[in-house]
Amino acid sequence: MLIVLAVVLVHGVILLVSKSSAPIENINPPNVIDVSLDTSPIAPPTHTAPPARPLPPTPIPPKIKPDAMPTESAKPEPLTPTPPSTTPAMNSPNNEAAAPVIQPLFKLSRMPSFSRKSEPIYPASERRAGIQATVIAEVTINEQGKVLSVKILKSGGTNFDEAVKAALQQSEFSAGLIDGKPVGARFQVPYRFSLN
Repeated sequence: MLIVLAVVLVHGVILLVSKSSAPIENINPPNVIDVSLDTSPIAPPTHTAPPARPLPPTPIPPKIKPDAMPTESAKPEPLTPTPPSTTPAMNSPNNEAAAPVIQPLFKLSRMPSFSRKSEPIYPASERRAGIQATVIAEVTINEQGKVLSVKILKSGGTNFDEAVKAALQQSEFSAGLIDGKPVGARFQVPYRFSLN
């Protein structure tokens, strides 16, 4: 930088002297190297950046065959709902009717009741051992009063539970009513096995 300034100053002095004293042809300039000044700003040194990660390849869209492309006249077909496959068969040999709708007891105008009650047999082994128990069963019946299922809610032991299940399966019920129509229902039946 200093050299460039010195050269510029020397060149300027020579021009001044040459204008004032003698014509340019008579002056023999000293051995001066013509240096052109670069007026562009000097860029500060840059640090070398770490190599860039290669970019992932750009996905290529799938090619669509011309005959597979939609046209303006082509309209999508409306979706039609398919019936659920879990509907029970109406006339199958095992299912005489569709699964009954079980109504909650608070909706019933008349509660279900026994039309023929079968009493459970006290298990002989428990009687000999002097064991007493209380069993609460939940019975589900259809609108004809037929027992569909029996579930033990409070167990008195395996033998007592089996005796209650057998008795309820052999019993018959009058269905509960809503507005005079028989409906399926689910209700509890307690049994007390006592030696007294």
